[in-house]
Amino acid sequence: MNGEFRKRFEERHWARYDRINFGSRTPNQVTFRYSSARPGSQAFTLEFRAGSATGPVVAAPGLLGTGSTGTFREIAFNVSNLPAGATSITVVPRAGDPADVLELDWFRFL
Repeated sequence: MNGEFRKRFEERHWARYDRINFGSRTPNQVTFRYSSARPGSQAFTLEFRAGSATGPVVAAPGLLGTGSTGTFREIAFNVSNLPAGATSITVVPRAGDPADVLELDWFRFL
C-alpha cells in the first residue's frame, strides 16, 4: 500500500485511510517521510492503528522534530498486529501539546 499526499497533523488530529487491501501478504514494515517544525530535541510519537483512532496500534515510532517543515526524514519501522486482507489505517500523532506536530509526506507498507 502506498499513500502519497501531504498532511499536516496537530495533537488530537488523525487521518483514516479506508479500504486498504494487503491481500494474503501481511506487511512487516511501514516506511514514511515526515517533517516537523519542532526542534530536534522535541520527541513525539506517530501511531499507525488498524481500524479507528482507538484501534489496535500496529506501529508507534518515536520521532524527533526536524526543525523545519522543509526538512524531511525518512523512517522505516516494524509493524505488528496488522490484519491480513482489507482494513483501514488511521494515523494519530501524540505530542502532549496543541502545536503542530508534523507533516506526513507519504507512507508505504512493505
